[in-house]
Amino acid sequence: MFYYNDEFSHHVFVHRHVTIFLFREANNPNHNGLEARFREIANELKNEPDHEEVLFSICDFTIPAHKKVADILGLSRFDYPKIGIIHPHREGVEKYIFSEQDLH
Repeated sequence: MFYYNDEFSHHVFVHRHVTIFLFREANNPNHNGLEARFREIANELKNEPDHEEVLFSICDFTIPAHKKVADILGLSRFDYPKIGIIHPHREGVEKYIFSEQDLH
């Protein structure tokens, strides 16, 4: 589990790790429980052999490096909270966004 930063971007885009991002606003009281639940899910999946190489990251729109990732996925701060997946590969980058309904 990482808070996204420039060093982390190297793992995502150069080493081409599939990364699941939680986009939320840290100061929004409606988003308070999201990070804890996301961490639980990340820990559960990390124990699965098929998910060992999947990275998990938390992003907040107020941080410029995080906004860059949101821009790649086509998200704005009005879209939060969202789960997004970036899957870089030789042919490009696959991007997936999950709606709130998908998360229940």
